[in-house]
Amino acid sequence: MGTAEPDITGVIKFSYDKTTVQSPPPNPTTIIQAGQPVAFQIDLDLEYFLANLLLGEQFRVLLRLEREEDGARKRLTAGPFTVPTSLSTTLPANATFSVTTANFTSGNDGSGADFEVAPGEDSGTFEVNVRVQFDGQFVRPFVSGRDQVYVEVNRL
Repeated sequence: MGTAEPDITGVIKFSYDKTTVQSPPPNPTTIIQAGQPVAFQIDLDLEYFLANLLLGEQFRVLLRLEREEDGARKRLTAGPFTVPTSLSTTLPANATFSVTTANFTSGNDGSGADFEVAPGEDSGTFEVNVRVQFDGQFVRPFVSGRDQVYVEVNRL
């Protein structure tokens, strides 16, 4: 389960429920065969009357990868996504929505893939820090969500 802000009971709540790794999408798994595409589904919630201010706002999903075998790091970005305005029919009660990133690549060492197995290793384990970052100047300073997942890529 991720964490998110703001969380002001009765006023506004933005929740980051979870991140689901998919490979090949839409199949949920955290163990991936090199060469298979990888995507991330992000489940989010809005609640209370001020959450209407987020409807129609754009955000991005930022992924920060660290390969545990050698500490190699990489940043990936997905989006932009838009908070659905159709949620207005649900608010101020809890309104849930999900977004799924485009596919990222996985591969053996030397492949140049987004999730690349380290040289000399049979598999690669990646710590993936996932962050939801809003684009708008009004909401960016006070609305944020984050989660962490692990992905294993097995050499073919």
